[in-house]
Amino acid sequence: MRTICKSCLALGHGPTMFALLAVIGALLLQGHPTVAQTFEVAPSRISAGEQATLSWDVGDAHAYLVGYGDVSGKGSARVSPEGTTDYILSAEYPGKKPRYETHKQTLVVTGIRGDDDDIPSLTRFGDAIHGTCKGVSYVDFQRKVWNQLQSLGYKVRGDYELERPYLRIYTNFVPRGDLIAEGEKLRGRRLAWAVDVFQPSGDAPLAFDLHAQYQLEHLGETKWLADNYDPAAAAKVAKVKSDEEIKMMKALEGKQ
Repeated sequence: MRTICKSCLALGHGPTMFALLAVIGALLLQGHPTVAQTFEVAPSRISAGEQATLSWDVGDAHAYLVGYGDVSGKGSARVSPEGTTDYILSAEYPGKKPRYETHKQTLVVTGIRGDDDDIPSLTRFGDAIHGTCKGVSYVDFQRKVWNQLQSLGYKVRGDYELERPYLRIYTNFVPRGDLIAEGEKLRGRRLAWAVDVFQPSGDAPLAFDLHAQYQLEHLGETKWLADNYDPAAAAKVAKVKSDEEIKMMKALEGKQ
């Protein structure tokens, strides 16, 4: 036999009140979505050529796994990266006020020989240009950035740190063709692209920062330079860099 408290009876009919409370409870839960239950990599260290398992449980979230692809619900995938890789799970939970979560797992790959075109110590990004993108979710924009950079022939990576307000998607170093500056021939290569994606706030459009960096090598020399000591050549390279950054920004904003 069900017991109905006197205070509930005082407010109205017992069964009706319980039904009303159930509806109110359901409404209160809207906008407070579940959180990511698990995101793991096992083992966390492998030798080159071996495999590891990524596993996740994101509930009803719209999620993207940077370094792998779209994920949903509960699942797993076998991966065998060429080198040490950060896998970043970015989840957007539905509700009146969307909730975002980001988690990172690092898979260490041993037995890899050095790659001259992948030297993190040389990474030095210049001033960023700022862009915004309307009508696209935080998760979908990450996929867009990843696909855009891969379409240019780059190896793409992701990085995320709790103390930073953004998720970074960046590329390895890839050599590019010659640059000509006022009769002086330079060999130039772009070090990398990097796109910092910020979580949306309120009704504001999604915001991102875009960076690009070059190294230069003067004709007859064999040393790559992060900074160019020739003012005329520097001006030419700065113009090329600026034009390409603006072109990339427009592509990400959907204006191309």
